[in-house]
Amino acid sequence: LISSFFHQLKEKAPSFSQETIDFLLNNDFNNFRKSAIKLIPPNFKEKAIILNVLELSRPSNLWDKETTERVNISFGFLDKLHDIAKRENIDIAISLVPLPWNVSKTETKIGRKKYLFTDVILPMGGIEKKIKEYCKTNDIHYIDLYTSFINYLKGSKKKLFLISDGHWTAKGHE
Repeated sequence: LISSFFHQLKEKAPSFSQETIDFLLNNDFNNFRKSAIKLIPPNFKEKAIILNVLELSRPSNLWDKETTERVNISFGFLDKLHDIAKRENIDIAISLVPLPWNVSKTETKIGRKKYLFTDVILPMGGIEKKIKEYCKTNDIHYIDLYTSFINYLKGSKKKLFLISDGHWTAKGHE
């Protein structure tokens, strides 16, 4: 696994520029995936993950039909969980965990290369907005980790994520 990871880092796959990311995230395409896939090298191992991250970072009104359906299926599971919790008199809370590319260009410098996000910031995007709306509609507490991470990073030089992947450091867990 480790050798595979570092082998992929050695490949000369170009990273996305912030300008390209902003264009992809904010423009309506007849087929977003078809347009985005042209920017990812053929046979690139993480292609599906990259496309899903980009799609969910877009405003939800720009999502393709498949993404919208997958998100709605997920909310169906949350409905069931919420119903069970209410029946058992249990309060639930939901959070969307930010990834390094959502909070700072300096977090996870090595690991970002694997996804072609070396020097870019991706917004939490449409998925965050959808989750917040769901929580508000269903009277579920939403824990905003994104704002907490951003505020922490403004005043500290300690990293929240490990340098080679998106797992939290001890400070991130704190």
